[in-house]
Amino acid sequence: MTNLPTPYAVARIAVFLEDHRSWSAFWDKRNGLWRVVEDNPVSDLYAESREADVVIRYMRVHSRDATVHMAR
Repeated sequence: MTNLPTPYAVARIAVFLEDHRSWSAFWDKRNGLWRVVEDNPVSDLYAESREADVVIRYMRVHSRDATVHMAR
């Protein structure tokens, strides 16, 4: 049985990534969780969670452009 995220979670991740191009995310269907990573070869920023809000919060806190988006 394949474990899929909700359409709402997919939309939330997609909207976040649209404004944060330095991050990548994918749904690990085997383990049923989001995996996110900063797209920088020297970065070790990585998170995983079943909850989209958890990985979005992680990316927001660790984004280089966090101050720009926090002001919105």
